[in-house]
Amino acid sequence: MNLVEVWFGIIEKQAIHRGTFTSVRDLTTKIRAFIDGWNTRSHPFIWTKTADQILAKADRKTTSNTAHYDRDLMPVSGSASGRLLGPMVSEPGRHGRRV
Repeated sequence: MNLVEVWFGIIEKQAIHRGTFTSVRDLTTKIRAFIDGWNTRSHPFIWTKTADQILAKADRKTTSNTAHYDRDLMPVSGSASGRLLGPMVSEPGRHGRRV
């Protein structure tokens, strides 16, 4: 998840969740107070692994060989060759009919 989304999630859960605000000014005051408190308690992030350890874990081998198909092309049912048909089309009463 994007860190900006995480930050706004924290603000929502800890500062404004189920709050009653009579005005936008009241809401922004509450958010500003939360941010000021957060900043006074802040401390730097300390990495527990080296960059090489992180990169080695990120470069893992593939654990499955799942075939992925183009969303518009569907495999032929029961085809051992894995041959693909053309795009799926929908007609009234004939959803998913192959052309």
